Amino acid sequence: MTDVAARPAPDPGSSSGSGVDAAAFGGAGRFGFTHVPALDGLRGAAVAAVLVYHLGHLTGGYLGVDLFFVLSGFLITSLLLAEHAAEDEVALADFWSRRVRRLMPALLVLLVGVAAYAQWFARPVDLAAMRADALATLAYVANWHFILQGTSYWDISLAPSPLQHTWSLAIEEQFYVLWPLAFVWLARRARRRDAAVHRVVLAFAGWGALASAAWLVALHLGGASDTRVYQGTDTRAAALLAGAALAAWHRGRPVGEGRLDANARPVGVVAAVALAACWIWLPGTSPWLYRGGLALAGVLATAVIWAVVRGGGPLASVLSIRPLRWLGLISYGLYLWHWPIYQWIDARNGRLPLLGDRILTGISLVALKLAASFAISVLSYVIVEQPIRHSRLRGRPLLASAAFAMAAVAALIVASTTGAVSVPGQSTDVVEPTVTVAGAPEVLYVGDSVALSLVAPVAKDPAAFGVNPVNRGYPGCSPIAQGRPSRNFAGQPTEPPACFRNLDTELPTMHPDVIFLMLGSRPNDQVQIDGEWVGACAPSWNQAFYDSVSSLVERLQTSGAPVVVGTIARTSANNIIKVADSDEKIACSNAGLAKVVEDHPGTTLLDMNEFVCPDPGGPCREEIDGDQIRPDGLHYGAGPAGVAVATWTLEQVLDDAHLEAAPHG
Repeated sequence: MTDVAARPAPDPGSSSGSGVDAAAFGGAGRFGFTHVPALDGLRGAAVAAVLVYHLGHLTGGYLGVDLFFVLSGFLITSLLLAEHAAEDEVALADFWSRRVRRLMPALLVLLVGVAAYAQWFARPVDLAAMRADALATLAYVANWHFILQGTSYWDISLAPSPLQHTWSLAIEEQFYVLWPLAFVWLARRARRRDAAVHRVVLAFAGWGALASAAWLVALHLGGASDTRVYQGTDTRAAALLAGAALAAWHRGRPVGEGRLDANARPVGVVAAVALAACWIWLPGTSPWLYRGGLALAGVLATAVIWAVVRGGGPLASVLSIRPLRWLGLISYGLYLWHWPIYQWIDARNGRLPLLGDRILTGISLVALKLAASFAISVLSYVIVEQPIRHSRLRGRPLLASAAFAMAAVAALIVASTTGAVSVPGQSTDVVEPTVTVAGAPEVLYVGDSVALSLVAPVAKDPAAFGVNPVNRGYPGCSPIAQGRPSRNFAGQPTEPPACFRNLDTELPTMHPDVIFLMLGSRPNDQVQIDGEWVGACAPSWNQAFYDSVSSLVERLQTSGAPVVVGTIARTSANNIIKVADSDEKIACSNAGLAKVVEDHPGTTLLDMNEFVCPDPGGPCREEIDGDQIRPDGLHYGAGPAGVAVATWTLEQVLDDAHLEAAPHG
């Protein structure tokens, strides 16, 4: 059985592609399919939104994925309905084999590329995570893998995965497995009840979409993480099922009849404008997103597709322009490749071998990322996707070849990620000592994941350090971001934890002899102040940073203990956060910390550069006796070098507070 379209065209796909012609849905052709150029353009607009969003612009561009979801549900269900009408059945084996031919080859090539990157470019501390991400992607369960990791989808700056974007591919593939089975079951029920198949499918998909949307809101209100709500198959099925319901409704009604079709053109324009507004202004961390925002985006996407299919008009003409259609043509490969390419370029700090030591920034960096993404996507489309899609490989030989290829890629992934080492200091668990040292001073560590990495060795063996450490260091903690919209260095919205929320109630129950405040992981972040996104060194950011840290220090001082404020060490060569002016932003942050200490008697400043970067004009120390000080370039390690930093830091903190560690030994 050949593929569904009369002419070769890529699939809609979310971020992932759908395996059907993006614009085939009704009329002449196989199973009654014909081509509508505007749907190709709609897919092109959606992938463009995602690409720009990942460049750090277009606040709500991530919603392009929702448009893909609705479009995929519409096209897949249109295909199933058309095949059932023509053949009185659906050949599931043929359906799935077409999906394999369409989607798997490009994904396998991507994973081979990731394996090559792991072998030749990745740092050992990244290999374990890359292996897990790649295997989950290969198994089409990446969304659940990222959910179980427990990290915020909106804050990937500390561990950006080159496969972070494959969560949507996983959701679509799960839909392609389950929905045809549900369709066959619904068709049989319709036959037994002598009912029209499209009516039964419409009712099931419509109620299913409503149930999924309601479940999303319930999970959010029940305290589920944004990642669980945003990436769950159960919660995102609403958009796919909305598209399926539209396909069933469309199937049962001749185009151009009724008042709805008469109003399709103006409604489509209004829906398109509203959807564009969401793409421009709706951040991923907005609570409203999970209390109806995603549902609204799905409804608007459904309305746009309905208007294009039923009404045509100016909206369809705009979406049919050649550049958008061309983007739609290569959208699957473009989505697959753009994010790992962005990450690879960022990991090289905007440097390429052909450019020598030149660092690209601004428009030049954006142009490089886009040019590389388009070039590889076109090659993928011409060399990989189309030849295999139209090959004669069918049935069991196809499935056997696919199974062999998956096994080979899995083996390659495992082989290329051998030698992985753990990343110390990035655990989200609160580190607490298991023993109490009699007569030892109590040291309260407050801050973010860098503070956590410094307290971890001390908490592991308090007696060896002669102190009783108490940890209140949390990954992603940022005083300036509390109560403000924030985004990381890559422009992704962040979700800083409310890490100081309970401080006022906890401090009276603690009895610290000294408090060490370390805020070392987020100088490259931006916050929104008076409607404007600003970062370190901007006057409004500097003032807000000073105010927020001052407020935190004043709260800490209510304990009566002296407060030691640690500065941020300069950038390491292998820092996971690649920003060309990072050291300048660190200097502005440190100036703010110094001003806080100057204005608050009873506080002292500890310059971490004295130990980590002792040469003001030279590079920072990377190793001590062959062991890396900051394995990921940001957090202090758990090995001998990291322990040396933790020891030196603790000695300075105790000395500033005129305290002595308890004797041990």
